[in-house]
Amino acid sequence: MAQPSQPLPYRRHALVLALALAGSAQAATMAVTAPCTLINAINNANTDTDTDGTGGCPAGNGADTLNLKANAIYTVNSVNNQDSTGPNGLPLITSTITLNGNGATLRRNNAAGTADFRLIRINGGNLTINNLTIRGGHLSTAYQYGGALNNGGTLSLNDSTLTNNSSVGTGAIGSAIATMYQSSLTLNNSTVTGNQASHGAGIMNFPGATATINNSTIDHNEASSGGIGGIGNGGVMVLTNSTVSHNRSLGAWGVGGISNGGDAVLALNHSTIAHNSTGYGNVAGIQNTGTLTLTNTLIANSQNGGDCYTNTRYGGTTVFQGQNLIADGTCNATLSGPAKLAPLLDNGGPTLTHAIHTGSPAINIANALCVAIDQRYVSRPQPTGGVCDIGAFEQIKTPAAAIAPLVHFFDAQTANHSIIGIGQLAVPKTQALRNQLLTAGDNKAALLDTQACQQLTKALSRLDTDNSPDANDYVTGSQVAALKGQIDSLRTDWACP
Repeated sequence: MAQPSQPLPYRRHALVLALALAGSAQAATMAVTAPCTLINAINNANTDTDTDGTGGCPAGNGADTLNLKANAIYTVNSVNNQDSTGPNGLPLITSTITLNGNGATLRRNNAAGTADFRLIRINGGNLTINNLTIRGGHLSTAYQYGGALNNGGTLSLNDSTLTNNSSVGTGAIGSAIATMYQSSLTLNNSTVTGNQASHGAGIMNFPGATATINNSTIDHNEASSGGIGGIGNGGVMVLTNSTVSHNRSLGAWGVGGISNGGDAVLALNHSTIAHNSTGYGNVAGIQNTGTLTLTNTLIANSQNGGDCYTNTRYGGTTVFQGQNLIADGTCNATLSGPAKLAPLLDNGGPTLTHAIHTGSPAINIANALCVAIDQRYVSRPQPTGGVCDIGAFEQIKTPAAAIAPLVHFFDAQTANHSIIGIGQLAVPKTQALRNQLLTAGDNKAALLDTQACQQLTKALSRLDTDNSPDANDYVTGSQVAALKGQIDSLRTDWACP
């Protein structure tokens, strides 16, 4: 691990010992900074003992909380254990643990010669992960599942990112997450991106497992030898206000976006499935042999295969609720045609989304079963009293009063080219930054003050203020400094921290 892990004499901390002797049910909270390592902290939490001695981590006590250092990098260098599911870099999770990442990154060492292992295996435990990036997990043996996380218990991921994980052995699936039989997964405000498996699925939900995915994006995951690019479901899964985009299956007969197989049950609510692709001979968007329920959902722009296919010969059924747009008309869609989606960009909120352009048939048509917010936490419908848009993105027609002067300034400066977008996506990036400002205003009007301030901070990070744009910048120009000044002033007015 990143911190020193030299052996220390064994001795319980006096306070923890006193609490234990008193029979207290109070959980332990551990700061995972040197000399307390993440491996020792998990061992202590699992066993409710002090495994690393004086000066290390305190003993666990019931449901424990592990706090990582803000924005730090925690590197796992070797295999800690191996069970029937494969090698694991951290101790098995067998108890109830909350891991607060605080913006940190947990990664497998990518140096040549590092052994293959996933980062985390939940073995009957209950793990909650908050605000953490997990990257670089790698499995290479046949039929090992979950390149980053193998979930054999209960897993909740909040405000987190899983990226650059892989499982490349024969039959390997679940490049980022494999949720095993009878286990459960909850994914909130999170991103699963850029993961690879031989037979795919950034997320694999096995038969008997349950998965709930909210306000999250699953994008650019890849199956290199056929199989499933984005999500494979064999159990029960519900996606709400989520985006599945640019996933691909490279081999024959693969599925790019989502496969709902066997007797699986899949419900998509106000979600966007777009720009997924397959090698040849199959479905690029969603393939279904189970029960598929679509509610106010958008499926479009699939490549080398159809948007949707339900195999009724194997008992597959599709249920439509509300209004659903399937661009190519497959699955007997009642609404079809070009969706007019913008590229996958930061339009506000915790995850990337596809904005919908004016003139899209997805706008102002979902009158029934409309959820209260979109993927970015923008209130629905827009305007209040109107009709919701289909998919994960709700178009804001009129700026909220608190943000209107700033949006009007932005519009004037883009019109006279004093603020311009950057790169090949210059126009979409300009619109995306405008959407970020609109999102902040809507959050403020909805009394979501924390989210509104966070959104203004994110908008600042998209400005090229030194005439040297990087990959994160969306706009540049002579009036960017003035735009920054107005955002800073608004942050002061809103009493942002």
